[in-house]
Amino acid sequence: MVPGEDEAHLNRIEDLLNEARRAEWRSRELTESIDYNGAVEAAQHCIELSIKAMYQLVGLDPPKKHDAGTELEKVVRRLDIPQSYGYVKESLGRMRLISAMWAWAHNTSIYGCLDIPASRLFKEKDARTALDHAAEVLSGCQTTLVLMRTGQAKRV
Repeated sequence: MVPGEDEAHLNRIEDLLNEARRAEWRSRELTESIDYNGAVEAAQHCIELSIKAMYQLVGLDPPKKHDAGTELEKVVRRLDIPQSYGYVKESLGRMRLISAMWAWAHNTSIYGCLDIPASRLFKEKDARTALDHAAEVLSGCQTTLVLMRTGQAKRV
């Protein structure tokens, strides 16, 4: 990529992460208003958008499913991250785990399951855990973007 294209590409990734950040804020607000299934759905959306941004960051099309983390190894292989930033790769590993943990929540938080409405399935603890995981994933993605913007990490 030429420098101008690099900047435009990184700006698009930042826009996607801003959308994920709005989903995180929505999850926080819904948790506080005791709409726990809504909070879980918003947190899952944040996780999914954030991880899909990582695929786009390295020039890959993200998977078209709610568990976007299934192929994060491809992202890791396309990132040149200095050894001193090994925690970024660990963060990507956690993203894979978190994505798998919450992928089921998309449909369940909207439709419920076993003829039980979503509003009766999720508790405050669930919403707070989902929100914590969303914040972790978003933070890891933002860190990776900053490393790319500052030239401390590269796409290979």
